[in-house]
Amino acid sequence: MPSQGVILCQPSSDMGRNLPGQHGTRCQNSLMPAESGKCTHKIQEDTMHVIERFVILLYDRTSKCKDVNKARKKLFAKKSSVQNIPPTYAALEQHVKRSALQGGHVWGQALVPEPVLPPPTDWGWHRSDDGPYTPLWTTLPEASKTCYELVSCGCKKGCRNRCKCKKASLQCTGLCFCEGECQ
Repeated sequence: MPSQGVILCQPSSDMGRNLPGQHGTRCQNSLMPAESGKCTHKIQEDTMHVIERFVILLYDRTSKCKDVNKARKKLFAKKSSVQNIPPTYAALEQHVKRSALQGGHVWGQALVPEPVLPPPTDWGWHRSDDGPYTPLWTTLPEASKTCYELVSCGCKKGCRNRCKCKKASLQCTGLCFCEGECQ
């Protein structure tokens, strides 16, 4: 079951003995025991690192990066297109939470008559007032509201008059192909 590594419930040596007594507990996944205090309902850090590395390789199969935000920066500098870069760590984390809720909690209790589910708002969903749940895409502020200028150049050798940054009276940054080292 792919979601086992995402839900943090530690198996124990007396797992077989605990399985019949799990109904009505907060941890309904029948493969993992629900011992008091052991089921924290959050994504394991090492699991997030594996997912993060997998996503980086989806966008750049030769990348050595292990941090999705650093990979975004490098790929944006190379390809200069937002469509060709992985999501931010914050967006990836929310997506993984929604997937874990669906795969680990909802489908993990598909055969339980009265499933006990965690609140969706803890698992990548947002709800305003009593409206429907909507995906929480990211916990970061919208880029257009925080960045006044999203300009990057593609200069390979020293930035000159044709440089987008120079034309906009801005200094080159790490997002530029020259990585801001042309000054």
